[in-house]
Amino acid sequence: MKTIQRLVVTALLAVWMFPAVGMAKPLPTPSAEVDPHAAVTSSPRQPAADKDAASFAAREQQSPDIANFKGGGVYIYMGSGAALVLFIILLIILV
Repeated sequence: MKTIQRLVVTALLAVWMFPAVGMAKPLPTPSAEVDPHAAVTSSPRQPAADKDAASFAAREQQSPDIANFKGGGVYIYMGSGAALVLFIILLIILV
């Protein structure tokens, strides 16, 4: 009996937490008037991009050990809302 009760509570929590999945609407079709693949004719930021590239190249020459850079670890941050939901689910399952 206790197992069925836990299963029902877990199923109800799953349905209550994810109602948007059942109410999802399909994406609207793009209109024929707008061409999403239209090319941009002019780019006013092009000279600034060249200046940035030259600046980055100069900084890379100053510190050659940048090529050996390894990224840091991965951190997972959980908000208080997610922690509360997780706590309630664990409380229901364990009690």
